[in-house]
Amino acid sequence: GWFCDDVTVESSSGFKWLFPCRRWFDAYEGDKLTERELLVDGEPGPAMVNYEVIVYTGHKRNSGTDANVYATLIGTDGRIDKVILDNSKSNFRKGKEDHFWIQSVDIGEIKQF
Repeated sequence: GWFCDDVTVESSSGFKWLFPCRRWFDAYEGDKLTERELLVDGEPGPAMVNYEVIVYTGHKRNSGTDANVYATLIGTDGRIDKVILDNSKSNFRKGKEDHFWIQSVDIGEIKQF
């Protein structure tokens, strides 16, 4: 994994843009994302929001899983592709409720999961 504090892009004409991050790029640390869209500091851009995903695992025999579970959210203004649903707990157990947080650029009203 890699913890990125920020990224600076500088043009040959002397312009400089700062993209703060302060997050892990790691499938096992933080929010488990390995791809990010960074927004330039001080310029208007899409708002960042936190989406809470709540998953209810059924009560049927063998309904739980230890597999990696991924989600894609599609909204009216964009999409979030293939985010692993994981947290510090043992997830996707029979009859349990799990909560996951996904931070992203606002993708509008969610239309598909």
